[in-house]
Amino acid sequence: MLSKSEIFECNDVKIEQVPVPEWGGSVYVKTITAKEQDTWSADVSEQKKNSTANFQASFLVMCICDESGTLVFDASDADALGNKSAGALNTVFNVASRLNGLSSGDVKELEKNSVTIQGADSISGSLVI
Repeated sequence: MLSKSEIFECNDVKIEQVPVPEWGGSVYVKTITAKEQDTWSADVSEQKKNSTANFQASFLVMCICDESGTLVFDASDADALGNKSAGALNTVFNVASRLNGLSSGDVKELEKNSVTIQGADSISGSLVI
């Protein structure tokens, strides 16, 4: 069994390169911490109450990074990122959600009671707008 120090000392961050043809290149995405995921889930739930959910982009600002894992965006960039092509964001979101263990069931739970477009190319088959 792993000791507490072994758990705390291991580097469990994964980084993956994602080709994004719409942007003419690639981006890197990384895993987020459990604490970051909980904060994001709570933020999305709160935003949905105000009809301002920017579901994919708000997740991606926590995941898109450079080769070494340094984040490219911060929370203030979510709105601008949300204005990018849905196809491009879906491509990156699908990889980021897989890498972070965000299942289609998790996505559906977070999307509940939000406005969706059926058949969009996201991990759950619908896209939050």
